Amino acid sequence: MVIDTCSMSESESFTPDLDFIEFYRRKQLINQLTLLTGSNCHLCDLAKAILNPLVIEKDWELVEVSIHGNKDLEEGYAIRIPVVVFPDGSEKGWPFTAAQIRRLLQVKK
Repeated sequence: MVIDTCSMSESESFTPDLDFIEFYRRKQLINQLTLLTGSNCHLCDLAKAILNPLVIEKDWELVEVSIHGNKDLEEGYAIRIPVVVFPDGSEKGWPFTAAQIRRLLQVKK
């Protein structure tokens, strides 16, 4: 859908539909890795040390999400953290190497 906002009068306003909003939200997540972590998790610190240089190299964003205090996340991931969540929703649990994550990113392009 293309909307010519230049031809709209001042009284008209543009309100994007939900499909556009969802598309834009997903587009923003394309270059983002999510790392599920916990408090006092030494493996999570190791995972961040592996992922930080990789996201800088790829010009991606690393978003850290603590499962602490979130009952659903704690139930699903308490004994699995750290877990990397890719933009397509797939996951890679610990242990992993930078080479493994790099390979998975290539496959998921």
